[in-house]
Amino acid sequence: MTDREEQTWKRMRDVLIAEANGKDPHTVVSTRTLFGIPSTVEQVIDSVAAEEDARCQRIIEEKKQEGPQHTSSE
Repeated sequence: MTDREEQTWKRMRDVLIAEANGKDPHTVVSTRTLFGIPSTVEQVIDSVAAEEDARCQRIIEEKKQEGPQHTSSE
């Protein structure tokens, strides 16, 4: 499981345990937060991060294909 999924299950478990014990659970801003549904901002950030990761990976692969750069000083 990813960290995000683990956090979601932990939040749900904590809320259910608090309700079962008669304690007030932590305030939840929205059900989106409670169930780990990403907001539009989070989706955009994840998309930009994925694009940047892919770009960096392409650069690394290109450098590997070029091989070591030999410079001779004569």
